[in-house]
Amino acid sequence: MEKVIASRSSLRKVKESLALAKDGYSLLEKKRDALMKEFFSVVEELRASYTQLKEALTDYYSHFKKGAVALGLEKKELLLAQSTSLIEVETVYRSIMGIRVPELNITKANIFKPGLAFSSFEMDLALKKAQELQQLLVKYIETRYIVNILAREIKKTQRRVNALDVFFIPMYSELKGWIENVLEENEREMFVRQKKVKQMTKKKAGI
Repeated sequence: MEKVIASRSSLRKVKESLALAKDGYSLLEKKRDALMKEFFSVVEELRASYTQLKEALTDYYSHFKKGAVALGLEKKELLLAQSTSLIEVETVYRSIMGIRVPELNITKANIFKPGLAFSSFEMDLALKKAQELQQLLVKYIETRYIVNILAREIKKTQRRVNALDVFFIPMYSELKGWIENVLEENEREMFVRQKKVKQMTKKKAGI
């Protein structure tokens, strides 16, 4: 505060800085609240995605176990040794309130299809369920990643809100009050001096 000269121009600058800090605080609060709303919405999506994935995985293992029993141990081991299920995923980006978030899309899915020697009704159902699992898993990963991005953005926004609320706004408010007090005191001193000068002038003039 000692480095600031109490003048009309410095008061004007401090007032502008204070107004800017208050506007920034208001905007950041609105952004944080909107982000929180979006965050909880995506968290609900994540929970639903996890539930779907868990149910599909349970269903898959149920069919796979039954299919493995029907095939027998030897055929099951041979089937697992030959199995390869690969997917290719494309990442595109979209915006949530100006925040860049990924969207994952399966561009190529390669589900292992056993020959007739390894075929059974339950195993066919398991392999069909594997395709659904791939979609659900990719969706779960995408949603979880978006939740993390939004959480980081909320923390960053909250830090800025706190900085304005705890440091900058009080600092500019205090500085504004200090400058105004100094200027008012200077005006009072100037008024007293001018009054004394007038009195002395009148006295010398014999008025």
